Amino acid sequence: MVELKGLNKVLAKLNPDILKKATIRTLNDLGDKARTQITKEVRQSYNIKANEFKAFMKFKRASGSEMVYEIAVRGTRFNAMRFGAKKLKKKGKMSVYIKKETGRKVFKGPTFTAKNGAVLTRIGKTQDVKPVQTLSPAQMLTKEIVSNADKMVVDEFSKRLESNFDFYIYKV
Repeated sequence: MVELKGLNKVLAKLNPDILKKATIRTLNDLGDKARTQITKEVRQSYNIKANEFKAFMKFKRASGSEMVYEIAVRGTRFNAMRFGAKKLKKKGKMSVYIKKETGRKVFKGPTFTAKNGAVLTRIGKTQDVKPVQTLSPAQMLTKEIVSNADKMVVDEFSKRLESNFDFYIYKV
């Protein structure tokens, strides 16, 4: 919950539309900043390009009818090819670079690539193959990343709202 200091007296005398415009602008500014912060923190941990991660991040900006900024991260699990899969000299072995802290990981079973670049592996001793799945974009978000973005929004909300409120007051 965000509390505003000393703004209630001013708002009682002024037009409430100014407050609404300032609030919407503040929500959109801080929502965009939170999206950027989340993407940067995910990229610090995982080997994924920012535009690939942002493609799975949907957002809904605040407007006059709904004064809420929503961020949703959805998507299926990535194939291992998204994480720089490389063939090793040893026959049937491949490695991927998923987490930046742990380095490259080598697959235990026989793996190979399909024509489209997807990494596949055999199911037991049969000729059947299945794709090697890793993480989904939602699994990359930790509670710590979300709480850091939340904390940033709460810390900056009152300052940003006051700044946007001043902008609209002097604009009139």
